[in-house]
Order: sequence, then C-alpha cells, then structure tokens
Amino acid sequence: MYDLDGTSNLDDINRCLKNKQVYLKREDIFFVNPCVEHFFLIAKEYNNEKLRIKKDYQPYFQRHYGVSDYAGHLSQVEEMVENLTKKDVENFLDNLSRLSEDDKDLPSSNFLDFINYIKR
Repeated sequence: MYDLDGTSNLDDINRCLKNKQVYLKREDIFFVNPCVEHFFLIAKEYNNEKLRIKKDYQPYFQRHYGVSDYAGHLSQVEEMVENLTKKDVENFLDNLSRLSEDDKDLPSSNFLDFINYIKR
C-alpha cells in the first residue's frame, strides 16, 4: 500500500519501483490519497475536501478525537485508535466507498479493492 500524499500517481510509483528493480503488477499497487490521515477523518464524517497535510486535519481531529495539534506522533495515533467505535468502522467503510478510485483525484483511495484482494 502506498501513501500518495497528493504528490504522485501510479505512473510515478511504477517508475520509482522500476528504478529500484522492483516489479509489481499495476493491480498489486494499492494507494491511499491524499494520506492515511484521511481514513481517520472518514471514520467520523464523510469528507472529500482536498486536505493535503497534517495541519489540514488538526481541527477535525480536535473535534472528533480530542487530539490537539495533530502531528502524526504515535501517541496521537494510538489515542485516535482508542476512540474508534464499531459504528466508526461502519461509517469508514460506507464513506470510503464514496471516495473516487482515480489516483489523479484528491481524495481518492482503492483501499476497498485492497481489502477484497486480501480476502481472496
């Protein structure tokens, strides 16, 4: 799984992997875009804003998780995980299915495809 952070697309990833002599089929690359933080947000609310950096997520994480000045520290992530409920997981899957799967869009993710890939 590859965190695009809104700066690259699958062609960029393929070039990078090829330069490192790593060869994967395109369908074996799963991306989250703009970033993993968006997963925490959509567990609480549907949001398709083009949030790109951790600072963009701070007001949402303060409101939904009680985490102030989010900077991606492990302790902050652990606190957020502790605040997730079964309902949040249901919201996450529903809201995730509403995001674009086109890696040129922000936000976008093919994480549902990744989940189905693992289930096979």
